[in-house]
Amino acid sequence: LPGRSMNAHFISANNYGRLICDDAADTGSLTPKFCHIVHTSQQQVDVNGCHPTLTKSYFLGSGITAVDLSSGPMLIGQHEVPIIPESDIMLVSETQARCFGIDIDSKSRRFGGRASIIFDDQTSIPLRLEHALMTCPIRLPNDEELQNLEVHWLTANAPWDPLDLSETFDSTMPVPL
Repeated sequence: LPGRSMNAHFISANNYGRLICDDAADTGSLTPKFCHIVHTSQQQVDVNGCHPTLTKSYFLGSGITAVDLSSGPMLIGQHEVPIIPESDIMLVSETQARCFGIDIDSKSRRFGGRASIIFDDQTSIPLRLEHALMTCPIRLPNDEELQNLEVHWLTANAPWDPLDLSETFDSTMPVPL
């Protein structure tokens, strides 16, 4: 049988990691390798990536990463997400970001989408289909960027509980959940 990778692996320069937009994730995450951590909470959450036997506890925090756009560098950040030291990715929960008012179209241009994260000021970050995931290269911001550039936040600086977010039953669904 063909194998499938359970972890995203990207070949890139040591200076770049990946932002991955995930419509199935109930929370985002930060990587200290490519995100400047601005706050670490004492609160921990259990993160279960693909199977309950792989569950591990991580501290929540806030962090900022840099994206190199053709117009220059841009800073983006997330609040209230797990900090995963062994990861090379910054995971963006599309639902968590949408609850904060961020417009994410993670449908690839190949399939007729915009493939972008769009902020209220119309600043946008292009996404690219890479290994069947919508991604964007990220890097650790430098001190000058942290001091001089505005941070575009993807999530609210408030507690996030995905268990509080459910829609009412839809009677048109063939099998009730």
